[in-house]
Amino acid sequence: NKDLVRVKGKGGLTPLHFASHNGDYVDLLAKFLLECPDSIEDLTVKGETALHIAVKNNNYQALDLLVCILRKIIKKGARKFDYKILNRKDEADNTVLHILAQRNFEPQVTFDQDIY
Repeated sequence: NKDLVRVKGKGGLTPLHFASHNGDYVDLLAKFLLECPDSIEDLTVKGETALHIAVKNNNYQALDLLVCILRKIIKKGARKFDYKILNRKDEADNTVLHILAQRNFEPQVTFDQDIY
């Protein structure tokens, strides 16, 4: 159900956030986003997106999947996602790319510059 994907629990976590945190549930990410693409915009009380949560928990498989799905959403014409998601800052004023850089992450994920 589309509405269930966006139900917020403690800390503002949605099922998408939970699946981004835990590497055991990566397969659910695609299902959640197919059911409710707008859920990628949901924020925790700390201003985190599912992308922030994946990176902060070293769940790079989830990050790769989220970026792949985000690219598909953007290529279908939903340009509103480019700023809102990839450039979203958490409560510490960090974007996902800031966090990756702080961790000296060597990308296995490639970010398409056309979406910035």
